[in-house]
Amino acid sequence: VNLDHATKAVTQENMERPTRFCFDEAQSKIYTLMEKDCYPRFLKSSMYLELKTRTG
Repeated sequence: VNLDHATKAVTQENMERPTRFCFDEAQSKIYTLMEKDCYPRFLKSSMYLELKTRTG
């Protein structure tokens, strides 16, 4: 998953004075990208469909 330039810049800036929240924006973006793109694509993949067929 690739982050956009703005999110990357904010994260790098946050790391200069790290807190427990410094990755929150990046984490949120990654979660959204995974949810909207990667996971649905995985559910349609031949590998997943084959495993699903084997296990019932």
